[in-house]
Amino acid sequence: MQGSWEPDFFVADWRVRPALGQLERGDLTVSVEARSLQVLACLARHVPNVVSKQRLIREVWGEEAFVTEEVLSHAIWELRKAFGDEARNPRFIQTIARKGYRLLVEVSFGAAPELLAAGSRIAHYEILAPVGGGAMGEVYKAKDLRLGRVVALKFLPTELARDPGARRRFLREAQAVALLDHPNVATLYEVGESEGGRVFLALAFYEGETLQQKLVSGPLPLSEAVAIARQIAQGLAAAHRRQIVHRDVKPANVVVLPDGMVKLLDFGLAKMAGATTLTHLGSSPGTPAYKSPEQTRGEKVDPRSDLWALGVVLYEMLTGRVPFGGEYEQAVIYAILNEPPRPLDGTGAFPSELAAVIERALRKDPAVRYATAEDLEKDLARIPLDGGGKITPRRPVRVRRRLRHRAVWAAVVLAVLVVFGSAVGVWQRKHRWDFGPEVTRLVEQGDRLEWRGDTEHILHNAEEAYRRALARDRDNPLIQAQLAALLARLQTQFPDADRLPEIRRLVAQSIERAPDHAMPWVAQTKLLLLEAKPREAEQAARKAVDREPDFDRGYTVLGEALIAQKRLEEGLNEIRRGVAVGQGYLRARLVLATMLQEASRYDEAAAELQQVLAYDPDHPTANQNLAGIYLDNGRNLDALPLFRKVFEMTHDARAANSLGFTYFNLDRMDEAIAAFSEAYRLDPSLHTAARNLAESYEKIGKADEAHRWYTAALSGFDRLLARGGPRAELLNGRAFCAAKLGRYSEAFGNVQEAMKLKPKQNAFLFRAAQIFAMEGRRADALTYMQRAIQEGYSREEFRRDLSFKAFRDDPRFQAILESSAKR
Repeated sequence: MQGSWEPDFFVADWRVRPALGQLERGDLTVSVEARSLQVLACLARHVPNVVSKQRLIREVWGEEAFVTEEVLSHAIWELRKAFGDEARNPRFIQTIARKGYRLLVEVSFGAAPELLAAGSRIAHYEILAPVGGGAMGEVYKAKDLRLGRVVALKFLPTELARDPGARRRFLREAQAVALLDHPNVATLYEVGESEGGRVFLALAFYEGETLQQKLVSGPLPLSEAVAIARQIAQGLAAAHRRQIVHRDVKPANVVVLPDGMVKLLDFGLAKMAGATTLTHLGSSPGTPAYKSPEQTRGEKVDPRSDLWALGVVLYEMLTGRVPFGGEYEQAVIYAILNEPPRPLDGTGAFPSELAAVIERALRKDPAVRYATAEDLEKDLARIPLDGGGKITPRRPVRVRRRLRHRAVWAAVVLAVLVVFGSAVGVWQRKHRWDFGPEVTRLVEQGDRLEWRGDTEHILHNAEEAYRRALARDRDNPLIQAQLAALLARLQTQFPDADRLPEIRRLVAQSIERAPDHAMPWVAQTKLLLLEAKPREAEQAARKAVDREPDFDRGYTVLGEALIAQKRLEEGLNEIRRGVAVGQGYLRARLVLATMLQEASRYDEAAAELQQVLAYDPDHPTANQNLAGIYLDNGRNLDALPLFRKVFEMTHDARAANSLGFTYFNLDRMDEAIAAFSEAYRLDPSLHTAARNLAESYEKIGKADEAHRWYTAALSGFDRLLARGGPRAELLNGRAFCAAKLGRYSEAFGNVQEAMKLKPKQNAFLFRAAQIFAMEGRRADALTYMQRAIQEGYSREEFRRDLSFKAFRDDPRFQAILESSAKR
């Protein structure tokens, strides 16, 4: 138990100190074995109920442990000895024949727990440092030892451990919160219990500033306060749709990230923790100054209580004070129940629309308050921020100190964002379409997100921004084209047959309304490439270039169309022209790196990605793809920190999958299986995660588990093929699973079809060699192996692949590996 920690508690007048391995009463201290103290903790959790021997063994030693009753009896004997108790005349621990044991004395979990030391272990987490605490429990920065990510570990109050039923309810509530997937809601990864039964949450760790910290310097500018309030409302709306009420919306539970993104913390935890105690006036879950009248009275609450709290927070952001004041808690409660809010301002400093929003949010009767967070957010969106009211002067921005070279790149990234913002303005000036301030903000947000990274979560957030812009400026062809191009990109990476009709409609409308602009033709090119019409795509792309020669995306789609026609060098040259204009230093360079990587020109691709990382060291896609190049070339130790970094930034299933693959290559199988399992948990439709789990179990000799996961992966490939996904790549993956299940003819047929669709793809040659190797057709395997290497496929992949394990002593195998590759 060294390095572990459990909270102190009291059994009668004895203080139980699991961290120190002892019992204390006054000046008397008795040392007790760690397992015996865990037995005592288990009995204490279930007091006054009888705990069966089987349950004690299961909860203390674990489900799969083989522990005899003699071992348990020894632990009970040691506890009785420490307490000075007797089995025949028990005062502390009673034996119930053929049933188990129970504690006879009062148990209290009210002892304040000691802080966890850095390096302590809780489950698979290592404590790094304390972050803070409060009524909702202690918070620590910790490292997930399985996945390498940094998390925030929140330990809930020890009272939760007193009632097993309350603990079960808490776990169910927390699991519901974990299903929330919204950019303005903090991500909850896991709900667990420590060995001693104390409940903890593992949440995403955010480097930012709480709203409470920001307000120390005084009120916020009007535009900033409204932007933060809108994001809070959007997060609340997502939760309320799932019937989850926050109950403790306050500045301390709002984190503002450096890029302005808002994260709402502790979702639902006030309700969860409050389930263990009686509720009465003045003691209902939540913080007094932010509680609605019905919550203050201890009555049943619904989403409208959260909207009251948001009204209080918005008022405080604007004025630096809460609307219901008082020198002590009961005075605040009285004001909330009986008095109107303090006037917002009598000087006309705030728009009347804003005052109306706050007034409605703070109505004492929930029936006349806002009914939904969406309604409140819509009213906030209508507030004039550049007229109709004085805007509070902006305070100096406080920036964390970073390493000097990072400061230089920060300036570069700022310049990048300035260009992004100005690009939209140029777009409007050159063409007749005039965006309002809110539409401009949404288009800029979507553009930044779209080129920030290509995880499904990021791209869907970009899609949401474009859709909201289009909702405010209906039939704007430029936004239609932007959305259509993004949907085409999503369709390539995350296929969905239902998406194609909308793409076609948006493209047709944007070309009809703005044929003289480049963006509709970019969208048309992307659609034609989706429809496997590369020649028509080339014609559309040339129209984009003709209409706007300084627009990088015209050149990139032209390059993609040429490469789809097997005109690789022409295509690469066009994309390089895109790198030199507009925003191509980032956007076109990412496309160029992808095309080079697909052509197995790894050194050139890596050089382009390193240029992207020079602009933005934390760019998820650039880090992911560079790590992928390292992985393809056997540089697993170089790939590992990059994949970890991407996963910590994105929490994306594909990033977890890539991390698992790296662990697999390093023969760190427990970590590989954990990472693949996390990828599958995050996205059960990720067929490669199921396949990789199968291969991992095969590698460690668990044939039944491997067969189960290969079967699941095969079904996943079939579903994606039916949905109209990228056929060649899916057939290639399906072939591997079919071969692993012994269906060799079917597998090779899949690969043959894939090679007809994409004749120059060397990965398909590798797959054919792999299938023949599995089938035992050595000569055919070596033939395809030689062809794959001649086409530039990685020798390292042949060296490490399990299918070629029996080939490693074959002189022909070694000769092919040592031959010079075709370039």
